[in-house]
Amino acid sequence: MKSNYPFKILQISAVLLFFIAMNACKTESAVSPDEAANENYESSQYAVYEFEDETAAISDATLESDMSLAQDSPTDHHALNENRGRSDFMQRRREQGMHLKYLLVGLQLSDEQRTQVQDFLAQYRECIAVPLQEFRDEASPIIEAARAQRQTLIDSVNAGALTREEARDQLRALNLEKREELKALQVELGLLEAMCECKLSLFTNISGLLSEEQKAVYDAWYTKLEGVCFSTEDSSN
Repeated sequence: MKSNYPFKILQISAVLLFFIAMNACKTESAVSPDEAANENYESSQYAVYEFEDETAAISDATLESDMSLAQDSPTDHHALNENRGRSDFMQRRREQGMHLKYLLVGLQLSDEQRTQVQDFLAQYRECIAVPLQEFRDEASPIIEAARAQRQTLIDSVNAGALTREEARDQLRALNLEKREELKALQVELGLLEAMCECKLSLFTNISGLLSEEQKAVYDAWYTKLEGVCFSTEDSSN
């Protein structure tokens, strides 16, 4: 009669390999709460679309392309994240842009609070979408005029009446002129003030769902905020 010993060895080995594999999977997937929070809060959904993002998305006219306004919806946080990663966009914006990652990691939010913050950010994006769309609609004639003037310059270059360098000089002047018109329109429409109102409401909402301990962390962060939306009189407390 043949011995079952080799078969039993194989069975035991298979069981051991199974438990080793299961343990390895658990080890790979185990992430501390802090690490998980850091990963989650890196998401573009915690980025805050600002007035500076809108102005930085305005592209100047060149020999190769027309002047244009921001093309992406302010409710699309993925597009915002992509724009902030572009070198030409960042050169125009001149700063990184607001993202709530460090605040939210420090607050150590509960799952319920995290969901509420996500809702508040979605509400903020809907809030700013209204004045931004009004600005884009009203700015359309300015952009169309810039495109028509650019085309005239391009036609002159093609006809040999202007050199490319002369056309570039005139395009630079055209861009400055149209940007001043766009700035004046923003002031006329109160775009910055409207966006600030939405932003301050966002922070008031976030502040309102925090515990006393979390509020201390929030206040320390909030008092360091700079920009036209924030002053000693403005507070979400």
